[in-house]
Amino acid sequence: MIVYLFSILAIVLIALMVMYVLFRHLVLEVRLTVPYSKEQLWELFMNPSFVAKWDRSVQEVIPTSTGSVGVGYTLETIAPKRPRQDEGLRMSYRIIEYQPYRATALLEQSDMFHNAKWIVQVDDAPQGSLIIQTMEADVRLKYFYLVTILLLNRQALVADMEYLRAALDKEMST
Repeated sequence: MIVYLFSILAIVLIALMVMYVLFRHLVLEVRLTVPYSKEQLWELFMNPSFVAKWDRSVQEVIPTSTGSVGVGYTLETIAPKRPRQDEGLRMSYRIIEYQPYRATALLEQSDMFHNAKWIVQVDDAPQGSLIIQTMEADVRLKYFYLVTILLLNRQALVADMEYLRAALDKEMST
């Protein structure tokens, strides 16, 4: 009986290890078409504080570089404080790629990810512009459960896009 239980446990552990190797690299992409020009959108996206107006995981953005946004520019984000926290989670980012209408930010340090990149791109679309936001990340083993949560909770990303749409509508109407 004990040998049988250990065999099942070994099979489960092997299956989890295989899943980790196959699925630890996570790529999530969301798209949103809006009735605004690429130029209007890019001007907003290059204002670091705009993120806090639509991303529910960001309460505050603190630029840690001077000058305009481009390769090498750095910033920190602070997440909303959760119960039993003295302050919200702080993350540091560095722009590693920048060209007109496309930028990539690298997460500098993270307990959850070996590495993570956020890519924002704006393309022309028949009804205005297409915003493409992509997250690429390699999840650390102790946070592997996040892969399942993120994949199953894709609706949260869609909801973030609706918050983005509302923030864009508000900004463009002023």
